[in-house]
Amino acid sequence: MTQFAPPCDHGVSEEEYLRYDDWFAKLRRHLAKSHRVTFLSQTKQKSLIRIPWEGYEALFFPIDNPNEKQKAGIRYHSAALLDWFEQEKPDVLHVIGSQSAMGLQLLESPAAGVKILWERNHTTPQTLAWPGWKHAQRYLHCTQESAELAAAEVPRERLDVVPMVSDPSKFHPMEDVARAYDILSVGKLTGRKQFNVVRDLALAENLRWLHVGGFVKGPPYPRWKDLFYSRQMRALGLAGPIKSAHGCATGVVSHDQMPRIYNQARLLVHPSNNEGASRAMLEALGSGMPVVANRQGAPWVQPEFGIVLDDLASFRPTVAKLLADPDRLNAMGRAGREWVQHHCAPERLFETIDALHAQLGLTF
Repeated sequence: MTQFAPPCDHGVSEEEYLRYDDWFAKLRRHLAKSHRVTFLSQTKQKSLIRIPWEGYEALFFPIDNPNEKQKAGIRYHSAALLDWFEQEKPDVLHVIGSQSAMGLQLLESPAAGVKILWERNHTTPQTLAWPGWKHAQRYLHCTQESAELAAAEVPRERLDVVPMVSDPSKFHPMEDVARAYDILSVGKLTGRKQFNVVRDLALAENLRWLHVGGFVKGPPYPRWKDLFYSRQMRALGLAGPIKSAHGCATGVVSHDQMPRIYNQARLLVHPSNNEGASRAMLEALGSGMPVVANRQGAPWVQPEFGIVLDDLASFRPTVAKLLADPDRLNAMGRAGREWVQHHCAPERLFETIDALHAQLGLTF
């Protein structure tokens, strides 16, 4: 099972990465109960890092080109990883995500038996142009909408939809946490996330806004606060993890703190135009929080628990109207929680992958 963005690209160590209990970690742990599982990734350290972990082995191979700028997709390369792969000849290969140069080399290699490619992002012309899917027996998508777009190029008999996953036992409503903020946004402050839409509506409607995933600059913060929370000041440990002013708070916290974060706001606003199985939306729904999202990034959101919009100008009036209707807001929160419990529990993913392995004739 592979993931070729090295932990350092996520700002964590190899062991910290393994401690992050996301859907992929849960799947590795589940498969390791009955299979020999090896997790393959890369490291900018100069030698192989081998870590036994929760029933499987994690191998982080040294990158040959650690200083090369990664432009189109993940272009890191590791000859040692390829050598290991050619020697081991695994019965089944799961490649998580497209656009990886290493992932493509493994999919092209005759050393593996059954090859399965997971597309965790929404289907785009770029993902379909990537030749990896042509070498995979199955091409897995996390939403029906994404699979339908892929069907323009990929034979339907090679397409499968696997459940999106959250953990409703971890992300759930908490009675001891006050919903002190009107809206929440989550994610890195990148262009595709379009968090300027959230900032604009928060300022225009005088909303209490909490953002987790980056330090927002400019309004509502005065210039001196931006300077105090500069990268240099944070590196010196002089600035804390949350930057607050005028009822708004932005910053970075550990994922272990996120269950309580999702219980501190009434509504998740997520204008991102490119998402797959958006972890933030699933975790918010599991925590009893409705979502307002961009249809481009979340066509799977149902009206029972969320609202999807076709243009950015609609976010402000839609959010204001929903916040003014607490009964509807609460009903949508309950419906979202029920939907996640039914559709996105990890066991649904385990059952789907076990059935897929059986269908492909893989016996262990």
